[in-house]
Amino acid sequence: MKVLTKVHAILISDLILKLHTLSDTQEIGKQFLETIGEIIPYRAATFYKNTDFENQTDSSPVTINISCQDLDNYQTHYVTDYTKWMFSLSKSMVCRESDLWSEKERISTSYYQTMYAPKQIHYATIISLVYNSQFLGCCSLYRNKTDGDFSNDEIFLLDLIKEHLALALARCSSDTSGSAVDPHLFSDSLSLTGREREVLMLIVKGESHEEICTKLAISIHTLKSHLQNIYQKAGVKGKLQLFHKMGILK
Repeated sequence: MKVLTKVHAILISDLILKLHTLSDTQEIGKQFLETIGEIIPYRAATFYKNTDFENQTDSSPVTINISCQDLDNYQTHYVTDYTKWMFSLSKSMVCRESDLWSEKERISTSYYQTMYAPKQIHYATIISLVYNSQFLGCCSLYRNKTDGDFSNDEIFLLDLIKEHLALALARCSSDTSGSAVDPHLFSDSLSLTGREREVLMLIVKGESHEEICTKLAISIHTLKSHLQNIYQKAGVKGKLQLFHKMGILK
């Protein structure tokens, strides 16, 4: 990766914002791969949700320069994937394959010979996405040998973004489950302050404004200020819309 420019910084900022506003996992994967490709060059990429691994017959990963035949081949050779141990991690992780295995070791595997060699893929970086110890998905970026491996700066950048990506997937998983969103998860997605988080938790519990003011030892004016900040960050106009967005009201 070249020196990070102002344009790159703007792209990263916009990407993080979009990750926290999108409500579809497919769109999250597409937005991430398209934007990160403008900063970190790659030849091909995949973005799998956890459900794509659980039910491979209905798998619908987001891909760049990966054919349907490639996806079918992966389903066939999934058991030989030497990176799948990352799917059982308790926290998100970014790593280059070259950091874990020597070139000689990788080239000698049946997985490399079957999946990588035919597409002239040589280098790969994997992002395992985990939230609250739950595996939510996995993203892989690929390069050929002439491109060179992913740099330390590129890995550092992916490492900065990975938790935002995991949180976005976790929020969507909650939104589509048919039940209310976890308020702690919801507050994380909005980047609420500590006091705003406390106010949100008490509102969700059904506490009145007077009760909240008493418990937090704040004035009604201060409470209203916190509420307006919460509504603004959530993109709603009031408590009713907030509860609808959180799935508390249907």
